[in-house]
Amino acid sequence: MSILAYGLNYRTASVELRERVAFPEDHVHDALRQVQRDVDGVREAAIISTCNRTELYCAIHPDAEAELATWVSRHRAVDSNELDNAVYKHWDQEAARHQIRVASGLDSQVLGEPQIMGQVKAAYRSAQDSGTLGPVLDPLLQRCLAAAKRVRHDTGISRNPVSVAYAAVRLARNIFGALDDRKAMILGSGKMAGLVAQH
Repeated sequence: MSILAYGLNYRTASVELRERVAFPEDHVHDALRQVQRDVDGVREAAIISTCNRTELYCAIHPDAEAELATWVSRHRAVDSNELDNAVYKHWDQEAARHQIRVASGLDSQVLGEPQIMGQVKAAYRSAQDSGTLGPVLDPLLQRCLAAAKRVRHDTGISRNPVSVAYAAVRLARNIFGALDDRKAMILGSGKMAGLVAQH
């Protein structure tokens, strides 16, 4: 049994593709159970799906990688060639290293952004609740979260927490000056749009 981190992010895929591949929050439990049921070699699974990334972490037989790719393509209604051109695959130690970088905010669009750790915790809880964690992924996710907490604490990366929303508002201030007397339209009603409005 191997560990696979299979996904795409802001570096490898357009916003449009990331939106199509993303798993809606209320469908994650079903998707976890389905991937475990439908892909023969998948024994355990967790899904991290945010505006900047969608990643499946699996305890998987290495021969099942192509079947997993086909499942994602069908499940998210994305052409398999388009998906193949955007995904990355990290195996075993590289998968664990990647997951620590993600949870720590080291692989974020804005270095050190704090929301990702909460998103990784939510992915862990979803997988626990769905019954798709086991002796491989459960301890891995726990260790990744512990390592991410340590990175955030010991390196000082969280001293000046910056989110994508905050960076967007700061960029707007750099371009337009003070925003106090300006009018702005925020498109969207998700968490990021709410954070932009708050900042």
